[in-house]
This record gives sequence, structure tokens and C-alpha cells, in this order.
Amino acid sequence: MKRFAALLATGSFAIASLTPRGDVRNYHANSIQQPFDMGATLLTAEQVRTQFATDLNLNYIVVEVGVYPKNGRGIKVDPADFSIRAIESGQLARSVEPRVISRVLQRKPASPGGVDVYPVIGVGYDTVNGGYGGRAHGIYVTTGVAVTSRAPHAGSTDADRRTMEEELSDHELPAGDTAQPVAGYLYFSRLSKKKDANYEVIYEGRQGRAALPLGRR
Repeated sequence: MKRFAALLATGSFAIASLTPRGDVRNYHANSIQQPFDMGATLLTAEQVRTQFATDLNLNYIVVEVGVYPKNGRGIKVDPADFSIRAIESGQLARSVEPRVISRVLQRKPASPGGVDVYPVIGVGYDTVNGGYGGRAHGIYVTTGVAVTSRAPHAGSTDADRRTMEEELSDHELPAGDTAQPVAGYLYFSRLSKKKDANYEVIYEGRQGRAALPLGRR
């Protein structure tokens, strides 16, 4: 959120739309078919950090997609036609809209003067007077609660949320009819928390179906 505060304060926030690569084969994976070619590359965590002010890496993965219509023939492009699949688990998820991501990531402020309450258990060893003038030894257990004060943290503002949405929308694969090559990013929920999960991106739309292996992330 500090990066957003700086961008808003300086007015320096400006994002250029993504330019299609010179050849569909310059993407990690590509599909050559009628009526269009398509390429896709999965961004690394470092690339996402560099490219976006929005902190996406914890909950989302980002895929760069290029669409290349053939012979001047117009096609309809829609981010909603794309899904991602975790190959090991078979889990499938459609692309997530920027407005949804910005709302999910908007940080809510803590209640002022809040406290945290949690249970505690104590175990001890003691010696006490026993019967017939002897001594007895034993273990005792105590239970209770501990209370700690929690300083309120600042939440992100509606301006932060709008900035996140604007940034992600400006980068997103543009929707609509086109006869020219277009490119952009698609955002997907992270389906696996483990490192090096294997993914593929799937297109299913009016123009047919294609599955492109993305590799591990």
C-alpha cells in the first residue's frame, strides 16, 4: 500500500497497454490454428513484483497472452473465455476481473483499541505436606486467558482500490472484436500453495478451444 500512497501523491501513476510480441512463437507456449494464433507466458514472481504496484503474488498468478487474428479476419476476444488448470490436482479456475481483485486486496482498517484474547496453559511441579508427616510431590496444571492490546493499523482507501483496479484493467487482455494482434495479462487465483506447481491455460470461446502448457510457478 505504501507504493500506492507514493503514486497517488506524486501523480506519476501511468500504465501503457501491452504490445503483442513480434511473433506468436516468442511466447513460452503457442497454438497455431484457424482463425487465429495464440501465445501465452506465465510470469515469474519477480516479474509480477516488477510489473505491478498491486501485490498479487500471494493470491494470484499472472499470464501474458497474445492473440493474432489471421488474414484480416475479425475475432472476438474475451478474458472470460480463459481458464487456468493446475495439472497435478486438476483444479480449474476462470480469469478474475480487476474490480474483483481490487476489492479482495483492499485492506480493511482494524477497530481502534482492539484487543487479542487467547488461551494459555501453565504446567508446574510442587511439593506439599502429605499425610502422616510426609511430603508429596505432584504436577499441577493451570488454565486461563491472556489479553494483549492491538494497535490499530491503517486501512487502504477507496482511492487505493480504484488505483489497483485501474492498474490491473490497463494491463488486462482487452475485450472486444479485433482484426489486429492484441496482448495483455490475465489474472487467475492461485490454485496451489506449493512451489513449482504445473499449470496450463485453456481457451474456450466462439473460435474453438486450445490448451497451452505454461510450466511451473
